[in-house]
Amino acid sequence: MPLLAIAFIGFVGLASFPQITFAETTGYVLEEPSDFQDGCQDGCACPIVVLPLRGTFCLTPAGQGRDFKVFDVRDVSWVIANDVLGDTFVVGSGTFRILSGADPLQRLELDLVIGEQAPVHFDSGLVPAAAEFPEIEVSIAMNDFFCYDNVFSVHARPDESITVQATNWGRIKSLYKR
Repeated sequence: MPLLAIAFIGFVGLASFPQITFAETTGYVLEEPSDFQDGCQDGCACPIVVLPLRGTFCLTPAGQGRDFKVFDVRDVSWVIANDVLGDTFVVGSGTFRILSGADPLQRLELDLVIGEQAPVHFDSGLVPAAAEFPEIEVSIAMNDFFCYDNVFSVHARPDESITVQATNWGRIKSLYKR
């Protein structure tokens, strides 16, 4: 009998630890100077074409540790504006991590489909946070910002007017299988 009482007290004790709950999905909108860059980055000498970028995405809390938070990035719906060749649509999903502390760090990783191209992985690497979260300012690159590369410069803020949509991750995964 005492063993059962100890087990019950242990169970109640574990159940009384605070439960971590996360907020709902938050819509984000891209702001100026968000852009898409196509061309030579550091270390190479060729022109860079810079085009305006507009659109939205959603962040959903996916977990946290002692000093960091992880978010699923969903429903990326961007447009690379090009008055000459026409707009190019970008869709995708990925992960955003923010590490707190005196000098916060962040990392954005996205799998993106640009126009009708195959999905491509873009990554910022672990870099200093340029804006105070929940605002996001970070650049992501296809080839680690080296020589000829495609880069998205993301400047985003939460926007309550954005309707959370069904994820397009299934479309991304199906394109990887082709």
